[in-house]
Amino acid sequence: MRELAVKYRRASKKAKWRLLDDLMELVGYNRSYAARVLRCGYKERPQGRRRNCGRKTYSEDVKRALKKSWAILDFPSGKRLVPFIPEVVPVLESFGELTLREETRAKIFGISSATVVRLLRPERTRLELRGRTGTKPGSLLKNDIPAKTFADWNDTEPG
Repeated sequence: MRELAVKYRRASKKAKWRLLDDLMELVGYNRSYAARVLRCGYKERPQGRRRNCGRKTYSEDVKRALKKSWAILDFPSGKRLVPFIPEVVPVLESFGELTLREETRAKIFGISSATVVRLLRPERTRLELRGRTGTKPGSLLKNDIPAKTFADWNDTEPG
C-alpha cells in the first residue's frame, strides 16, 4: 500500500486512474475511499502542497471564545460577526471575560465567516425556537371574525 501510495502521488492523471482501478479491484474499496487512502493514509507525504486529511484546524479554545463573543454581541450571523472579532476580543480580555493564548488569538483573528457559521451551527440549532405560536386551531374565533370571500367583493357603494 505504501509503495502504491508513493506511485500514486507521483503519477499523471491517467496513471492515477489506472492505479485506482487496480486498487478497487484488489481490495474492494470504492473510488473515493481508495483515492483518500492513497492520498492521506500514510505518513510519507510529498514536499510542497499538503492536504488537510481530516485534521482539525480550530481547537475547543477557539470555539469557546467564538461562542462567548457571539453571545455577547447578541447572536449575529457569521458574516456580521467576523469584522467585529478584532475589536471585541481585546475588550473582552480587558474585562476578564476571555483569556486567550497567542496561537488561539491568531486563529480567531484569521477565521473566515463560513468557518464561523460551521463552528456555531450546533449552538445555533440548540438555541433555535420551536413552536413559535401558541394559538391552537379552533372554530370559536373563526365564527366571530368576519372574512370576505370571493363572492363578497362586488361592492356597489362608492369609496
